Amino acid sequence: MEIVTPIVKLIDNNPFISIVFCLLIALALITYKIVKKRTY
Repeated sequence: MEIVTPIVKLIDNNPFISIVFCLLIALALITYKIVKKRTY
């Protein structure tokens, strides 16, 4: 919890960071799905 709080404060102060964070998560999920498809 101590690590999460400063990140939440950063996101609250900078909406741009939250947008970038969401994009990074989306990219990670897409790449994960592509890798999963390649292994099968």
